[in-house]
Amino acid sequence: MKSRKTLALALVGSLLLSSSLAWSQPGKGPDQRAPAGHHGPAKQAHQGPSHGGEHRPRHADWKGKPLPKRYSEPRYVVKEYGRYGLPAPKPGHHWVKVDNDFLLTAIATGVIVSIIAGS
Repeated sequence: MKSRKTLALALVGSLLLSSSLAWSQPGKGPDQRAPAGHHGPAKQAHQGPSHGGEHRPRHADWKGKPLPKRYSEPRYVVKEYGRYGLPAPKPGHHWVKVDNDFLLTAIATGVIVSIIAGS
């Protein structure tokens, strides 16, 4: 009987101790959030290229120069130019798609005649 009483007291004591420890831990209530009106660090200005206005083709400096050899493969040649809203190429020319830009090149020399920026 004495051991049951001791066991019961030990159990009650451990429950009280554990519940008091639980109450002392910080909770996830409203007091743990950031102050009203504060939502983290201030955002910095965008440093990349502009997303509005005139789009400059990435390959604009290629105009008048030969098309790099790696883009001379047939898989880069645009056969359905109308699908992309491109004008028909002049005889002896074809459109080549590099990334999202379209380059009008002379077939014989590979020189880039015109560049249209893709979106």
